[in-house]
Amino acid sequence: MIHLYPFLLLSIFLIVLPGPDTAVVTKNTISAGKIGGLKTALYRCNEIV
Repeated sequence: MIHLYPFLLLSIFLIVLPGPDTAVVTKNTISAGKIGGLKTALYRCNEIV
């Protein structure tokens, strides 16, 4: 039971933090607009599959 609280805290922390994919999509959305962000998101999703 003693390790449950740090585990839950770390799990929530990792779920809330955005990953590098989110950072790339956000950067491209800011620099290239909505279409650039959409293209990047579709590319990243296609890359995962």
